Amino acid sequence: RFIIQGKEAPRGYLPFGGTVIDADLVRPAGEPGQDHLQEIGVMAGYGRAVDPEQVEVIHDGSTGRPAQVRVIGKDGPIPIVSMAFPFEPSEATVTIDYVLEPGASSLRIDSTFTDRSGGPYTRDVVPGDGMVLGDLITVCAAPEPGCELTGTPSQPTALIGYAPGLVSYSYFVPGDTVAVLLKMDEFWLVNHTSFKLGPGVSETQTRYLAVSDGALSDLLPERLRREGVTELRRIAGVVTLEGGEPAVGAAVDLRDESGDFVTRTVAGEAGAFAARVPPARYRLVASLPARPASAPVDADVETVDASALGLVLARPAVVRLDIRDDDGAPLPARIAFLAGTAPDPGASPAALFFTTGS
Repeated sequence: RFIIQGKEAPRGYLPFGGTVIDADLVRPAGEPGQDHLQEIGVMAGYGRAVDPEQVEVIHDGSTGRPAQVRVIGKDGPIPIVSMAFPFEPSEATVTIDYVLEPGASSLRIDSTFTDRSGGPYTRDVVPGDGMVLGDLITVCAAPEPGCELTGTPSQPTALIGYAPGLVSYSYFVPGDTVAVLLKMDEFWLVNHTSFKLGPGVSETQTRYLAVSDGALSDLLPERLRREGVTELRRIAGVVTLEGGEPAVGAAVDLRDESGDFVTRTVAGEAGAFAARVPPARYRLVASLPARPASAPVDADVETVDASALGLVLARPAVVRLDIRDDDGAPLPARIAFLAGTAPDPGASPAALFFTTGS
């Protein structure tokens, strides 16, 4: 379910209407919605958004056809961006088509740029979008495992936002990367591969916003479908602790034969996990906080599914300290754990604990 706001009295982060202001699954009656997307607005050149002159419902999707909303406008400045980067107008008309096909879990966003300069010159156009995600969303850049922000690539294959167990989003351009131009709090300004726009010429650029229920692995099949991958295999199994108990909440990372991260799935209440991936060979590793990662397990799903895999997490290491003063009384202390066998004493701690002295 997606909501596109009209051009009058915009209520989003961006100064203009015609933007996506709601993205969620269709949930059962009585179940609260989990929209954590504040807004997505189409960029019309470097750091400039589409200022709509017209917003029209082409089709409402009621007869089985794709639902489609069309926005037509020109470029306008984004105050928070133009204060730092006063980009020039793009001199292009932009037509945006938001299309939701029956049964699809991703919104197709088509932006058509048409030169309106009237001049003889060819110009470079850099398409993109401005995105604002809610406070409960962790934003990251695939293919970083687990979507940690530290060390994410400047040109990822997708941007992913997720609130575990609630909702998750994937923004991607099939066959292209996503360049992060600006990141400010919850606001992300992203661009894609530029193209040449000659006098009177039009060019269309397509990208997608996929929605799932909070699991990162559930976003991958829709992205693969949009990229033309029609055959998927199922990888499934159970993660247990060393004593045989199910490892509830364990993360299971899948990597391909080159060692590149593919996706992450999370073990459920019985320690069971599952993911759908293209036919290939994969290596799986499970992890939980405060425990060493599991031994890797290989899965070959080139011809058949693999549904009986087992990963085991060892017991966590335990450090016991008894800190006392010169008189033998318990002493409050600050305890820092540094990574490595010969760490720099000035390095940032991998873990930090405090004792109360009791």
